[in-house]
Amino acid sequence: MAFSQAQAAREWIFKGVMVKDVSTYHTGSENVLTVRFDPTPQTASTGCVPTDAHNMVSFWTTGSLVSSSAAVWTSVLLSAQAQNLPVDIYVEANVCNTSARGDLYGEPKGFGVRLRGVRLAND
Repeated sequence: MAFSQAQAAREWIFKGVMVKDVSTYHTGSENVLTVRFDPTPQTASTGCVPTDAHNMVSFWTTGSLVSSSAAVWTSVLLSAQAQNLPVDIYVEANVCNTSARGDLYGEPKGFGVRLRGVRLAND
């Protein structure tokens, strides 16, 4: 099932979360950036099982992560993690990947909700 940009519900769903780990990897068919975070008491359920179970979101593409916005997001996420700063995470809330290729954290598998942006959180 494909989603056009006009249909995608893009939102800053995760606010003020701390970056737990950042991974970039290749599954054999996609290049993936995954960020796992420590939820806050305000972190809501997304209805996406991998995201809710593992507190993670991902960006996946058959293109290069280096030539995409993902390279900038990786830099912001790693910088925030190194400085112990909270971030806000922008996602496509209605795009949930539950593919068996997304097995970084075990069951339930999937890349989770689709990452679309990140910023340092405003206090």
